[in-house]
Amino acid sequence: MEQRRDINVQSAHGTRPRFISGCRCVACRAANARFRQRCRLVRRGGGGDRLVSSERCREHLRRLSSAGVGRKAVAQASTLGECTLKDIRTGKRPLIRQSTEALILAVDNNAARKGAQVEASGAWAQIDELIAEGFNRAHLALRLGMRTPKLQFRRSRMTQANVDRVDAFYRMIMAGN
Repeated sequence: MEQRRDINVQSAHGTRPRFISGCRCVACRAANARFRQRCRLVRRGGGGDRLVSSERCREHLRRLSSAGVGRKAVAQASTLGECTLKDIRTGKRPLIRQSTEALILAVDNNAARKGAQVEASGAWAQIDELIAEGFNRAHLALRLGMRTPKLQFRRSRMTQANVDRVDAFYRMIMAGN
């Protein structure tokens, strides 16, 4: 009897992996039958990993993208492949598994990478409050780790790393540390 080499053939008889590897003894066939029966029961009971429309995920990916969370960041946070996310975003995959949907919908704006361009209004509100507290722009720039004593941030967008720097400094100063 020929066995496939790409699957672990060392598993014990009477297990599904051994059946998949090519063994057709009575014990392995019984293990496969038990597995298939469990799958049928789960599907019949409404459980399992059913197919659902990918529209909710497509909208969620668009919102994340506009917030500065790109496909690579979503892939890293959700443990899904970039190609899968691309196919969902473009509509090439109209149906996806519930588990895939749950992984994508669990990703939030905090998954943005450090170099991602994000909304800067919150960071600028913190900068403006620090200036109102008596810090000048040159001192703030140096305390934030800039190479020159100038705050050279756009008002509309800045990198996630700079937003994090401003937030950390703001919290340190306002907490009195």
